[in-house]
Amino acid sequence: MTEQNGTEEKSDRKSKVIIIILIILLLLALLFGGILLGILISGDDSFLTWLGITNKQQWGGLKVDVNAGEYVTPVINHTSQPGVAIPGWGTMTIPPGTTRITTVDFYNPEANNGTYYLTFELLIPKTGTNGEYESIYKSDLIPPGLHVQTINLTRPLSTGTYDAVIHVQPYRIADKSPTNNADMKTTLIVR
Repeated sequence: MTEQNGTEEKSDRKSKVIIIILIILLLLALLFGGILLGILISGDDSFLTWLGITNKQQWGGLKVDVNAGEYVTPVINHTSQPGVAIPGWGTMTIPPGTTRITTVDFYNPEANNGTYYLTFELLIPKTGTNGEYESIYKSDLIPPGLHVQTINLTRPLSTGTYDAVIHVQPYRIADKSPTNNADMKTTLIVR
């Protein structure tokens, strides 16, 4: 039995040694993996180069986006003009047979204060034409925050419904130079 006990003891020692070696190898693998992960996160390429990995962006078959980086707060250019505030209209109703209209409201929003004047032009389709318009009213410059509620048409209109366009032209207050304009579609009801 002593011989058998001796064999069992050797076998137990071998098993313990193998387990200890496996634990040490596992700990070394974890340590090496942790170091490698730390280097990848820190961005230090020297260790990767030593390992023969020259392009960390291709490491492991995955690619890091070349545009990835720290967040940079955008610099706002304070010298550019703000956008133009332009009002909108759903429909406009005016009386027939007269040129003096007091039921409109062409206004330049206060948001344009210090930056833009606006002009307004009311256009209706020309009779018998395809896509041509006739101007029946055009304003002068309207300062921000002001309204034009009485207008004089170039001619009286008959009763009916017109697919009208309000052409809005902004002008820079600083030098009265025109900028991008807008054509606002509206329904002009004459009754």
